[in-house]
Amino acid sequence: ACAGMALAVTGVLMVLGQASGSALLGRAPMLALLLSTSAVCSWGALAPRRRPLRWVGVGMAAVSAALLVLTRAAPLGPSNLPAWVCTAGHVAMALVPLAVALLVLRWTAFDPLRAVVAGLAAGTVGAFVGELACEQGAGHVAAYHLGAWALLALMTWGLSKRLKPRTYAP
Repeated sequence: ACAGMALAVTGVLMVLGQASGSALLGRAPMLALLLSTSAVCSWGALAPRRRPLRWVGVGMAAVSAALLVLTRAAPLGPSNLPAWVCTAGHVAMALVPLAVALLVLRWTAFDPLRAVVAGLAAGTVGAFVGELACEQGAGHVAAYHLGAWALLALMTWGLSKRLKPRTYAP
């Protein structure tokens, strides 16, 4: 759900002229890392008995987050939108993957690491789209983009903890 949502929004951005093929190619390594992080986090969160893979997902998310900030160029100019719009957009784009993750997590016993990794997987959608749609600098990315990613991970943990599981199988 995460990679599909990220690619669908990217397609819409390209159709609307908000992203170009050259922008995709220029950020291809970072976008590939985000898609890989999404896949590892999704698989680790949803597959049974994948605790080591969950930790790999957390590590990949940390590396992705650091590289999102470190590889961000200087802003091209002042934005026409308030900075919080990026955070709201990240959270909004992750709602469908988040809902899918919570539905699947109900079929397992609550595991905090599993829930956080599912939230990190959902958060990659906003990070992916933010790489294409936002032209602000590293400080903005660290505060508003990564803040949204962390919020999604914590939100998934909190919601998953409150849901009554349909089974207690690990």
